[in-house]
Amino acid sequence: MTDNILKIIDVYKKFYDNIVVHISSSKSKNIQLNGLETESIDYASDTTVYLRAVKEGRQISCGFSGVDVEAIEAFLNIYETAIMKLPSDENRFIPDYTAIDGDLKLVDNVYNEIYMKDLIDIATKVTESAIKHDDRVTAVKQATASASIKELSIISSAGPILKRQKTLFSAGAYAIASDGTEDRDGYDYVSSTSLAKLPYNSTGIFAAENACSLLSARHINTDQYHIMFSADVMADFVELLLDLVDADSVYKGVSMLGDKLGQSVASSIFTLIDDPLMYGGAGSILFDYEGQACAPIEIIKDGQLKSFLHNSYTAKALGMPNNARAVLSGGGNIGIGCSNVILASTGTLSDSCPEYLKVTEVMGMHTADPVSGDFSVGISGMYYKDGKPAYPFKEAALSGNLADLLKGLLNVSDNKRTFGNITTADALFDKMTVSGV
Repeated sequence: MTDNILKIIDVYKKFYDNIVVHISSSKSKNIQLNGLETESIDYASDTTVYLRAVKEGRQISCGFSGVDVEAIEAFLNIYETAIMKLPSDENRFIPDYTAIDGDLKLVDNVYNEIYMKDLIDIATKVTESAIKHDDRVTAVKQATASASIKELSIISSAGPILKRQKTLFSAGAYAIASDGTEDRDGYDYVSSTSLAKLPYNSTGIFAAENACSLLSARHINTDQYHIMFSADVMADFVELLLDLVDADSVYKGVSMLGDKLGQSVASSIFTLIDDPLMYGGAGSILFDYEGQACAPIEIIKDGQLKSFLHNSYTAKALGMPNNARAVLSGGGNIGIGCSNVILASTGTLSDSCPEYLKVTEVMGMHTADPVSGDFSVGISGMYYKDGKPAYPFKEAALSGNLADLLKGLLNVSDNKRTFGNITTADALFDKMTVSGV
């Protein structure tokens, strides 16, 4: 198959400037429990081919299921004439690349030894950990466990064939809790490229805590409070921040950080890095979807904006180095992503802030205006008095500006957790206006 694709590329590269074929395949084993009863068992296997070709700044792309060599050839043949009718963009090209050396140990060979009964055992332990953690947990409606292996091959006129494999193991829990007058739900999810590093028992505990945390919640008074984002809320905030350092947003002029490179944009204790070479990280990679070698980068260092996230297009368009964060988006187009994003800790919380609101739920985080930075979100969580939890609160509104929020970071705790490919911890911010009753 690979030889046939190479032959097709060799024929059509006489017309096109560059051609690249991505073959993405995956196999997975998944189970879901309802309580301790097996609700679903699923084996899945999928292969998708993405094709891109560039001619004088014009690009065609497509994606289709399965590996159909004839379809690849037909697509390139049909568009030999049509591509010249598309608008040209001097920033659009397929970059050259070389062989990538290195070994991240992204494949856990235990994948081949995992059977459904093993995944059922993991999900059962997730359920039991949630039930045992708090007697207010009345049910675990979903406990999931999965194991998958993914392979990517890049076959291109721009360089040698590149291949990478990665295993991913995950577990999740959806718990229901009750105090006799109301019911609340809570969810948690963990993943890792290594089964041994998958903290599946903790996901049941955190789902239980999330479900119980807002039972008997009250309204709070409108006032200014110090604000603490829980680790998972902080992960959502970091995800929002990543949209602002996406070089495509910068290029289009829809990021408040677009003209802030090299400037102070956050508190001096704010450090955010993206490390594609982290062992066990769900986002770990040696090369991106354009075949460019990946290396760790500092996004924000000691409060200073150091880097945007680039693919080849944005790097050329903005005249900046390409730091290889290209990802495949729908239809075979190239977008921008990240690998393993880590917020640096500053230590445990001191007694200097005895009163604060710990926000554990946010509604509308991604409705923040990316240009002005203004936001107004619904929040719920726990009110802390004298450094201790006093009572849960609900249905409050937090308003402000992202620039002020970044500048107001006071502390990042050492209770790190990883959510997908983002590692964060509880983070305390300066006083902000909260509207309650």
